Amino acid sequence: MYEINLEAGFRYQIDLISNQFDPVLRIEDSKGKQLALDDDGGGMLNSRLVFQPPATGTYRIYAVTLDGALGQFG
Repeated sequence: MYEINLEAGFRYQIDLISNQFDPVLRIEDSKGKQLALDDDGGGMLNSRLVFQPPATGTYRIYAVTLDGALGQFG
């Protein structure tokens, strides 16, 4: 889990790439509400989220796996 500050009015692209597991990206607001989820939007098994936050604030990005496997990612 990564906490980041994002600004309303901007569009952010977040990629999660691995050849060792099936990556999944999830974004939550500071209260834990899921706002976006992507499994294979980055091509092949990689994840890509294009996200425009509804408000300026702190968001949580979760880099997880579909199958529970572990490995390197970028």
